Amino acid sequence: MTPLEVVDYKNGWRTNAITVRTHSDIVDYAKTWCRRNLDRWSWSCTLYTNVYEHTFMFELVEQADAFMAYVDAQYPDRDFALRNIA
Repeated sequence: MTPLEVVDYKNGWRTNAITVRTHSDIVDYAKTWCRRNLDRWSWSCTLYTNVYEHTFMFELVEQADAFMAYVDAQYPDRDFALRNIA
């Protein structure tokens, strides 16, 4: 996909995206996981959506669940990721 096609595709699903809020301390690790495990058009990250918080958006529930499983496995003693349930 070209960059323009990626933007158009993301705009199509982002209104109904599954969102996961993460602590700002792990943003680099979280982005690296997304780049290695997901297609670039199936996720998005918005920085500083709240104090010390970034929001990751996923096209599919399975992707959000896998992302949260990774974060929970890497940081079992902290609640670094919270999924928004609509």
